[in-house]
Amino acid sequence: RWTRCGAATPRLDCRQCGVPMLSLFRKRVAPEIDVAAQVRAGFDAQSAGDLSTARVCYEAVLAAAPDNADANYFLGLLEAGAGRPDAALERVERAIATDPSIGAFHFSRGELLRVLGRLTEAAGAFRRAVERDPGDANNWTELARTLDALQERDAAVDAYRRAAEAAPGLAVVWSNRGLAELTAGNLAEAEASYRRSLECETDHVPGLLGLAGISRRRGDLTRAEELFRHALVLEPDNPEALVNFSSLLLDAGRASEAETMLRPRIDAGVTIPEAWINFGRALQEFGRLPEALDALRRAVTLAPASAMAHMHLGIGLEDAGEFPEAERSLYEALALDPASADVRFALGNLLKATGALAEAEAQYIEALAIDGGRDAAG
Repeated sequence: RWTRCGAATPRLDCRQCGVPMLSLFRKRVAPEIDVAAQVRAGFDAQSAGDLSTARVCYEAVLAAAPDNADANYFLGLLEAGAGRPDAALERVERAIATDPSIGAFHFSRGELLRVLGRLTEAAGAFRRAVERDPGDANNWTELARTLDALQERDAAVDAYRRAAEAAPGLAVVWSNRGLAELTAGNLAEAEASYRRSLECETDHVPGLLGLAGISRRRGDLTRAEELFRHALVLEPDNPEALVNFSSLLLDAGRASEAETMLRPRIDAGVTIPEAWINFGRALQEFGRLPEALDALRRAVTLAPASAMAHMHLGIGLEDAGEFPEAERSLYEALALDPASADVRFALGNLLKATGALAEAEAQYIEALAIDGGRDAAG
């Protein structure tokens, strides 16, 4: 019986009947639960991959305690994993509103904002994460990546340096710093960072490739080749290794070796545009122009916004005597990257070959203004 007064039907206007009935009603709407235990059960289920059970646990917590920071946060992670970043962000921000002291909450908010293309806000979120957990290298690394995307190069380099200070025994933080230093033009610091990455992990591929690139830039092609080959043994289909090593071989006049290295990947339908460019360049060296043009057109198809793909196609078409189409390709390359000395030099060569000497001279002058160290254009 529900009632204390003996009535067959409980009545809200009865003091003895109404109180227990309202209490029972409240329990039905928001039953008392052990919040900590329920959050733990949800977390354990989530860690085990049982996402539906995890969701039920978190939603039960939020029914009883809508502002529970942990349940909101972990439910936000579930939403993110389900491809719903907006819903995930809403949950994570509710967690932060309840407890803004947790660095992981701000870190996840930064990741979600970056997915949503809100980079300035993402950088702010990562800054709040590093304020709370300055010893976490991941916080600094993701802040640096976001600053890189915002073209804030100096701040990005500083953040990569802080990541390396936070985790000096981690190879990846040093190779990340190496790339940032290299992009900023700090060659000595880049080389030192890549070397530190290899001290941490001998077979760290990004470190091997970074040092290979620096060795090539300094003219030590033997050392560069040794490093590229080491990287390819570890990761035979690494795009950066394939492209940069094949470029080294082509620049060294070893087109046959470049073709041999690239041929299996080309036959397998590789989708790296630069691999198709280098394959086309190798075929050009042997005078196999129809095959070369097919490869270069494939590169353009894969990367229609790549100035380099259009430039190399233009050069190939010029070699084949198809001047009008070559000119169209080179002007397309110029439109995509007007600051490229290589593109302007190639266009100048074509214009010179077609007798447009004044236009050719203008392109050469522009190329030299961009890159004064280039050989004289003739």
